[in-house]
Amino acid sequence: MVKQVVVERMLKHIRSTTGFVTVELAIGIATLAFGFLAAVSALGVFLTQLNLIDTAHNAARAAARGQQIDLPANVSLTQQLQNGAILIVVKRDLDFWSKAIELTATAEVIVE
Repeated sequence: MVKQVVVERMLKHIRSTTGFVTVELAIGIATLAFGFLAAVSALGVFLTQLNLIDTAHNAARAAARGQQIDLPANVSLTQQLQNGAILIVVKRDLDFWSKAIELTATAEVIVE
């Protein structure tokens, strides 16, 4: 006859699962936080690019009228005259998670 203690030991799992849900939750929260930070950072780069495009268009219109061009900080401007049109190239260096990114926007306007 088999003893009751031996049967209970055979039915009990060898590896314990206590604390397993806590580890899954911790990994899930860390993954969601990383994903959220990545999305917010990408949105920041996208909004900076939109601002740079707007700056290029405003600078091209001002240059076509012969007005002074006011640029935001950290923005460089290149201006070329081609076939009666002014080509403006605006560049900005941006640090994105310790990597340098150069954002560029162009605009072309016919001289009035």
